[in-house]
Amino acid sequence: MYSENEIKNLFHVLGNPNRLKLFDLLMTGVHCNCELTEITGMANNLISHHLKALQDADLIQSVRSTSDARWIYYSVNKDKIQVVQAELQK
Repeated sequence: MYSENEIKNLFHVLGNPNRLKLFDLLMTGVHCNCELTEITGMANNLISHHLKALQDADLIQSVRSTSDARWIYYSVNKDKIQVVQAELQK
């Protein structure tokens, strides 16, 4: 069960237009950091900053490529999203 503060924090994280844009892109599937840069036109450091905030909120997860450590693949944490949806429906 989530507290009101935890739900408020999730909405605060998603309230940033850049983070919401990145989250929306990740809702379509797994993307690497290079794809996110290309699609959004944002600088790598800005994308990294926003992805970290989304990860800290446990809304997304990442996996580093085993063949090339420069590439990190991001996806939505579907388990977290289901829990949040259930909490909001109460």
